[in-house]
Amino acid sequence: MRVLASVLVAMFCMSAYGQAQEMRCPQDKRSGAEATRFTVSIGTVTLPLGAFLLVRNGSQLGAIRLTSLTPGPNQAEGRSNYESFFLPDKSTSFTGSGVDHQTGDIYIGETVGVHAVFVHTKGHNKAKIGKWEFWFSFPDTLDMSPPSFWKGRHDGGFEFAPTSACQVSEIDATDKRLRWFRWDKTTQVTLPLASLSK
Repeated sequence: MRVLASVLVAMFCMSAYGQAQEMRCPQDKRSGAEATRFTVSIGTVTLPLGAFLLVRNGSQLGAIRLTSLTPGPNQAEGRSNYESFFLPDKSTSFTGSGVDHQTGDIYIGETVGVHAVFVHTKGHNKAKIGKWEFWFSFPDTLDMSPPSFWKGRHDGGFEFAPTSACQVSEIDATDKRLRWFRWDKTTQVTLPLASLSK
């Protein structure tokens, strides 16, 4: 009887763990694992639909999330929509007064050209968080390095914290459990939404 009880408890825990790993925001109807996690990889963050990514630089704080995603003919192409929030200096409430709220469209089209110097990608891939601008390298992948003609990809002093918050009112920017990442060439980590703070 004791063995049976232990087996049942183990099965329940495994089932609960499996369900927790499948946590996703309601906006993300995709069936794949990309809907259930953030991925921080070599200076980029790949976002699931609906979940907020916090961005800070010194005392300034913002947040961004994807609200839709339309794949293109290959992984590098497609369209996404985003919304971002930028807080007044030293504020930590995304629902308070003075918050800069923006929405935008990311479109990454085909790469065209005949020579390396003349090759370019059609579309527009810049997202704004308050006064900050960031590039998207894929419709769901944000570069952690702000654009710079002279420096290329670099650590611009920004830190990024994936959250499990699917609504702006759920964000707790003061939560000590938030995991903050800076741009670098080596970090590669997958972060299931079920494991993240809001």
